[in-house]
Amino acid sequence: MTISKCCGAASIILVWFSAPAIAASAPAAALNKTITISFTAKGMAKSPDGQTKGFSTSVSRVVYVSSAGHLFMRHTANNGRASRGGEFDPNDARTGKGSFQFQGNKLVGVIPYANGARQI
Repeated sequence: MTISKCCGAASIILVWFSAPAIAASAPAAALNKTITISFTAKGMAKSPDGQTKGFSTSVSRVVYVSSAGHLFMRHTANNGRASRGGEFDPNDARTGKGSFQFQGNKLVGVIPYANGARQI
């Protein structure tokens, strides 16, 4: 099934830091911390045979910031019928799982999809 349109109710929990940036642009207050981002994506999906159907997927991203400011991430997504996920380096664009980086005191993530992207 492919997602033709993603319109969604998403409640996103982000952690912002006000300390000066150090170590790979990660704020000092973020070092050795775990940041959890959770939301539910809802929308309509169209199957190859043309049928449309609603979907609801619970998504969780857990980002760990090392003492050196390096980011590591675990991703899980569950739609009630199936679950997927894994661990990866959020700076590795080759994985197709999205990227996260600090921009000043904000953690910004981009998650690509076949027909667009989501910014967190």
